Amino acid sequence: MRLFTVDSWVAGAAKPLAWLLLELGPEVAALRWRNSFVEFDGAGDEDVVEAADGVSTWELLRHTTPDVQVVDGRFDGYSGDALVVRLEAVGGESWEVNIARESMADHFLAARPDAVEVFDVVPGAA
Repeated sequence: MRLFTVDSWVAGAAKPLAWLLLELGPEVAALRWRNSFVEFDGAGDEDVVEAADGVSTWELLRHTTPDVQVVDGRFDGYSGDALVVRLEAVGGESWEVNIARESMADHFLAARPDAVEVFDVVPGAA
């Protein structure tokens, strides 16, 4: 996986999780999401991705509306059993974005030229 970091704030406003998902491109629509821990600033549903098989991207978006900022949390996007994307909010200031698919990484870099690539991480991801 390729690891990128991006600021959570752009032009003085927090960018919601929905915006970050859009920046990953159309492939994100087919993923199922699970989380490890989540802390919201706003009325987000912290139990949204507790289902054993995760939730669809659309269900995730329904529970993390644009007025909700993810302060801390990790969202893992899967295709079947393969981890495709890991999004980790860090203190409400930045996101760590791990992407396994090159096409998705290319789309993300086109949408976020400010992204800083750190290194490959999360061995065994597809």
